[in-house]
Amino acid sequence: MLAELRSAASKRPERAGDRATSFQRPRLARCARRPASAAGAAADVDAAAAAPPVSVAQQQQQQQQQQKQQQKQKQQQKHHRGEGWRPAPMDGRVLFVGGIPWEADAADAGAALRHLCPQCTHVSLRDPHRGWALLAFRSPAAAEAAAAAVRGAAGTGGALGGAALEVAAARRVPASWPAEVTMSDEELAESARQQERAERHHAHLKRRRQRQREETIGQLESLLAGLERARALPRGASVWEEYTPLAAGLAAEWAASGGGAGDAAADAAATDALLSRAPPRLARALRRDRLEAALSEALRAPASGAAGAAPPGPIRLDPTPAAEAVEAQLLIDWGQVPAAADPALGGRLADADGGGRMNLRALRKRVQVEGFALALLQLLPRMAEMRRRANSGGGGGGNRAGSGSGSDSGGTVGASGSGGSTVVDFGSGGGNLVLPLAWLFGGARLRWVAVDLKPAAVGLVARRASEAGLADCVDAVRGAIEDYAGPAHAVLALHACGAATDRALQQAVARRAAFVVSPCCIGKVNLAAEGGGGGDGGDAGSGEGSGAGGARLPPLSRPRSQLLQRALAALAAEDGCSSGGGGGANADSGGIGGGGGLFAALASVADFSHTEGHGAPELAAAAKAHVELDRALAAGDDGYAWRLTRLPQPELTAKSCCLLGWPAEAGGGRPGSGSSGGGR
Repeated sequence: MLAELRSAASKRPERAGDRATSFQRPRLARCARRPASAAGAAADVDAAAAAPPVSVAQQQQQQQQQQKQQQKQKQQQKHHRGEGWRPAPMDGRVLFVGGIPWEADAADAGAALRHLCPQCTHVSLRDPHRGWALLAFRSPAAAEAAAAAVRGAAGTGGALGGAALEVAAARRVPASWPAEVTMSDEELAESARQQERAERHHAHLKRRRQRQREETIGQLESLLAGLERARALPRGASVWEEYTPLAAGLAAEWAASGGGAGDAAADAAATDALLSRAPPRLARALRRDRLEAALSEALRAPASGAAGAAPPGPIRLDPTPAAEAVEAQLLIDWGQVPAAADPALGGRLADADGGGRMNLRALRKRVQVEGFALALLQLLPRMAEMRRRANSGGGGGGNRAGSGSGSDSGGTVGASGSGGSTVVDFGSGGGNLVLPLAWLFGGARLRWVAVDLKPAAVGLVARRASEAGLADCVDAVRGAIEDYAGPAHAVLALHACGAATDRALQQAVARRAAFVVSPCCIGKVNLAAEGGGGGDGGDAGSGEGSGAGGARLPPLSRPRSQLLQRALAALAAEDGCSSGGGGGANADSGGIGGGGGLFAALASVADFSHTEGHGAPELAAAAKAHVELDRALAAGDDGYAWRLTRLPQPELTAKSCCLLGWPAEAGGGRPGSGSSGGGR
């Protein structure tokens, strides 16, 4: 009777509550313990606030435990769905044998059980044992016969002793048991047929993916070759010729001012000139020897195509970078930066061992901040010129408009008091970029605004700014990028996903502001969406948003630049395929990966530059470089001088591309000028 009840219970319909995942059950438990009164709720909040902070090591341990629990539940759900099928454990094929004498040897007891039950396929008996064993059979009839034999062996002595043994149907099967130990011959044959069908299906999917990959690679090779034939690049036939060292702008200014190049004295003089124009905190924090080495590399970098110039190509990623080697190349002495402003310490990215040990994630973020600091240092003279022109009525109307957004600090966003400039970090997250920059550029009369869509991120920026003593110069604003209506003399965006980078560039262009952006993934860009803001991920929200002075931002269209639009349209007409450019808000009718446009194919492959092991790293990197070049050329169409470069130590990440731009009227270039200042 008990066996029948257990069998019926095991076959009951699954309830919705049984399918709750590991992260849903604690939530249900919390709801059950929720206090019924406001006083109880306030007490819970006070208790949570008084709880000691959880260290990074404890957080990692909790995450590992949660992952193990989720994997266990996935295996249980997979077994319930019939994948890896085996007979139900309550059908009488597994016997529990108890009452084995503790003094009996495990090997002898196992041999005795096998002798009594010759049809047994598997015996589970620990050594040393705990007085019980599990026996597996291929049919219920064989299990019943074995149960009778074991009961009849009571009092016969031997390894099993003279006491009566307890025999019953087992309630569960150990997870380590192979499925075939309880299968009949017919079930084994059916399992083999299912396995064969699954292997054929998996092989078919693998062949199809391989064909799709080969077709995509062939299409991309044809597309890149067609862009070269169509002369869709400002200079030369390689997109890599557009990239220059990050310090190339500083080196060019030094050379234009009459500085020499080629010896150690010139390198030292260029370094002194750079440190003299840097804000005091940044000048003290920069490591002079490493900065001088970076400037020396930029001063001696041969022009593309010149004798001795290295063949242009993608950056080779380091598969196993050492944290010590990365830290040895840092340009800034991070010990001078307050812990609350440091992305590794204030952002809780470093290892919490008390010894200051840094992991790669924390070091990568520091490297990215250093790259933005060098880029912003190059833009300071342009920002001063733009501010001068705005004050004299010669431009910058978008920055003269009011602000219209509120900050967590209670002030008016973007009020660049004392005639200073406003720097806006779009998609700021927890402030790992804007806060260290605000501290390093202290004294440069800059106002900083951090814009993010998540309330928790905005609150974290405000708290860290207060702890770092930056509350008087940093404002945290909640909202979408396209909805920002405050002033901006420089726009920053670090790894803003999808259309968020394009929206940040639109905000800069609407205000004639300088910009430094390091784009992230491309796959979140929905090319079929009319506006580019909806469904694109990142901080994008509505299809259109407010620009300077409340003006509406135009909808996004891709390709962004006129040059790439014309080139892809010509290639599409040549191949007789669907439109690959031509402008308009819906120039590419197909989504990414759908084949509804040449740019869609280019953008879909570009995301593979973030991954390894796909077999075509150079093509993926070239596709990513063309997408970023398209953004730079679009800025040139709007009257901007631009420069494509890479963040320091670019071998650390595939997302190292960096795009600098400033209005051509601010000096240092003319519309559409690239890395070497030439026209397109």
